[in-house]
Amino acid sequence: MSRLSAQGRIFFAVLGIALILVILMGLQDRPQREITPFTVPTATPEPAVVEEEASPVEVVDEPATAEEEVAPEEATPEEELVPAEEEAEGTESRASFFFAVLPSTPPIPEDNPQTPEKEELGKMLYFEPRLSQSSVIACSTCHNLGLGGTDRIPTSLGHDFQTGGRNAPTVLNAAFFNQQFWDGRAASLEEQAQGPIQAGVEMAMPADMAVERIKGIAGYLPYFQAAFPGEEDPITFDNIAKAIAAFERTLITPNDPLDRYLLGDDDALSPLAKKGMETFEAVNCVACHNGPMLSSGLLMRFRHGEDPGRMTVTGDPADEFLFRVPTLRNLPLTSPYFHDGSAATIEEAINTMANVQLNRELTPEEVEAISAFLNSLVGEQPQVTVPILPAN
Repeated sequence: MSRLSAQGRIFFAVLGIALILVILMGLQDRPQREITPFTVPTATPEPAVVEEEASPVEVVDEPATAEEEVAPEEATPEEELVPAEEEAEGTESRASFFFAVLPSTPPIPEDNPQTPEKEELGKMLYFEPRLSQSSVIACSTCHNLGLGGTDRIPTSLGHDFQTGGRNAPTVLNAAFFNQQFWDGRAASLEEQAQGPIQAGVEMAMPADMAVERIKGIAGYLPYFQAAFPGEEDPITFDNIAKAIAAFERTLITPNDPLDRYLLGDDDALSPLAKKGMETFEAVNCVACHNGPMLSSGLLMRFRHGEDPGRMTVTGDPADEFLFRVPTLRNLPLTSPYFHDGSAATIEEAINTMANVQLNRELTPEEVEAISAFLNSLVGEQPQVTVPILPAN
């Protein structure tokens, strides 16, 4: 019994030692498995990747390195001109984005097609002072084609030397606008033509009296019959306005230096004018003065002077100081500037617009450059022969 007990003790002792060894080996393996997941994040290369992607130096350098590897020694004198050519192409591309060549013909309404006979009659009526009550004021009085389609005075004089308080906008290229007058109250040239004839501070001639006056001049009947064939009574106020509008649609001034530049003539604009065009874009004048007319044609708020703008038409305070953006075409011919004629020179107008609309001060160099650009915007003027009007 004692012998078995001794053997049992030896067996259990050996078994205990084996178990201890197994446990120790298990404990040795266990920390290695627990540590492994915590050491992976610290050893990951992800932070290095992030830094490499965010590095601006490496992103910039890579294209240059690639170019050098392609042909590091192949540069020639001809290739040295490429950057300047690309810069010129870039300038032309930016100009094409903001501006457009003035079309040679404007939109024509379906209810008033253009005909040579209508244009000839319209020209006569445009120069006809007997459409005014005093028989001394014509459309051409305030929109003198020898003065850029304006009268070059701050505010136009009308019947009995009255003034409406606004500068006469140019009639040149007016056919491209969908809104006429400074406050946009007319939607077409036909509607616009009726306004000044009847306005008390302008020509002061009621519509029925205007028709009676023209009918009383026998020499006009054949011209109206040719312009409006098939009409039993062609001398109407609507037809007077239609004829004037048809003539005004011929007053287009294409092919100015900007147009030629846009068409590929790099020498059409002087270096200073090109710089001025770039400055004009950079300071954001192009936000309103863009497209073929260098005008959006829209009503924009311009808090300058006392004139409340479109509010005078609608009575709505929301329309206060809204004015149609004027065209910059032929600008050197149409001074003074703004709806109130308060800017005598282009430079003065540039500074005012920068202060009021852009809330910034331009340097004298910037003003000089922009002025050079704007002074280049004179197109080919319409060659109009003053008509001989019928006798009473």
